[in-house]
Amino acid sequence: MELIKHISKEELKKIVRKEKDRHIIERLLFINQLYFGSGVPEACQRMCISEQTGYEWLEKWNGNGYNGLFHDTSGGRPSKLSDEEKENLKQRLTSKANWITSEVRALIALLVNNQNIITSELYTNPV
Repeated sequence: MELIKHISKEELKKIVRKEKDRHIIERLLFINQLYFGSGVPEACQRMCISEQTGYEWLEKWNGNGYNGLFHDTSGGRPSKLSDEEKENLKQRLTSKANWITSEVRALIALLVNNQNIITSELYTNPV
């Protein structure tokens, strides 16, 4: 896979200096090595990362440049609550100053009719 040079070497150097996230800096330094002619296996060895990781970072860079190096947070389990239920939960949570985790879980369980999550806390401290 060949590197797509979205920006100049100088621009890449400026981004590396300004970046605060150490994970992104590591990826940028890997890309920087590719800019200066290293192959993926060689750059991976220098960075102490697997070749699979190196090729993944290269693919993300080629697809979206700098922005492609950030973690994709679109995955994960879908919410059990609808938007309406989330809003209802927010309103209920503002009605009391201090909540303990078991109370919040019990409240969520009530909102989604999932009786398996309800703990004995609900019965001793009704919401």
